[in-house]
Formats: sequence, structure tokens, C-alpha cells
Amino acid sequence: MTRTALRTASVAAMAAMFTLVVSDQAFAAGEEIGATLDRITGWIQGILLSVGILAFVLGAGFYLAEGTIGGHERGKALMVGAIIGVILGFLAKPIVNLAASFVSH
Repeated sequence: MTRTALRTASVAAMAAMFTLVVSDQAFAAGEEIGATLDRITGWIQGILLSVGILAFVLGAGFYLAEGTIGGHERGKALMVGAIIGVILGFLAKPIVNLAASFVSH
């Protein structure tokens, strides 16, 4: 179980690094800070939603596949965390806009 978690984490980290390397090199080169914040928030929102959905599917798999109480609890905990991640993904833009409104005024 630990090896699988470490492999999954390393693959996710490598995918994130690849995404950052391939993305635009100059986030703020001559652009307004609002446009830059929108781009970064879009990336964060996409990543949170993707990982949240993947974690929910994994949690459902743990819940259905393991017949033990510990497996069910692990699956439920993973699904609850995934739902929280998806909610944060949907709220990423409003949270950043709220913080930006405090800074700009």
C-alpha cells in the first residue's frame, strides 16, 4: 500500500512538473496582474477538479472492493476529501477575486 501511494504521488508530482515546464514561460511578462491571477486560478481550479474526481473514483473503488470495515472507512475518507477538493476547486476563482479586492482597495 505504501509503495502504491508513493508511486502515485511521484507520478502526480512528475505530471505537475511537466505541466509547469510546458506551460507559458512568461506568466506576467507585460500583462496585468488580474490576467495573471486568472490564469493561475484557472490552472489551480483545473488541477483541483481533476485530482478531486480521480480521488473520488479511487475512494469508491476502495469502498466497493474491500470487504473489511477498514477498507470502507478508507474509501469513505478518501471520497469526503475528494468532495472537499472539488468544492475548493469550484470556489478557487471567487476566493482569489475576494482576496484581490481586499488588496486593490
